[in-house]
Amino acid sequence: MVGISQSEFSPEGGTIRTWEWKGGTVPFETGRGNALTTRNNQTTITSALEEEEEEETISTMTTTTKNPSSAVLGNLFSFGEGAEATVNPINETYTEISYSGNRIIMPPTASGVVINTTETGNFTVNIQPKGLSIEQGQGFIVTEGGAAATEEQENANLTFVSLTRTNPEGTGSGTAVAFFSTNSTGQLAFLDHMVAIGQTEFSPQGSLFREWEWKGGTLPFETGN
Repeated sequence: MVGISQSEFSPEGGTIRTWEWKGGTVPFETGRGNALTTRNNQTTITSALEEEEEEETISTMTTTTKNPSSAVLGNLFSFGEGAEATVNPINETYTEISYSGNRIIMPPTASGVVINTTETGNFTVNIQPKGLSIEQGQGFIVTEGGAAATEEQENANLTFVSLTRTNPEGTGSGTAVAFFSTNSTGQLAFLDHMVAIGQTEFSPQGSLFREWEWKGGTLPFETGN
């Protein structure tokens, strides 16, 4: 069994609760919002209405970018897709992977701003029974440099751990925790010391990921007492 746990603690003691994880995406969202669409290797955000009018969409993930003020997670601030990967199997249960892809970042404090970046990194895969795997890795994010002096190239680092379930046909999904750091004082400065909860969905054709800022506290697993 795989469990996802939440702990709450104080100087007087603590409480831990554990739910069985059945795979799939954690219920971060409630309703329709913007959509992440990939077509011809280009990733864009469209509204729910525009999404209904798309005729040549290859893959779509619906995302909600508005959460209640009391939510544990902030708005969706980053998403992208894996473009290239080099797989190096070490043995039957351990694999090393190098990857590169695009990442679109939307600073929570700058409404309407979209930052296009590229990400490269590597991670290890510890394969468990029944399609489960645990990944640990790090990535390097670089912005696209602009013509203006204020648009110089910036970068940031991230470290992540994820739990993934892969189906026999090669599709699957995973949940990750990522920690960001940067020396940037520009567009990416908000990423320094940010912690994010991420979701990845993948198939033999490629992968898509989304990340929300984690504000602490418990994830919205429960709707009652």
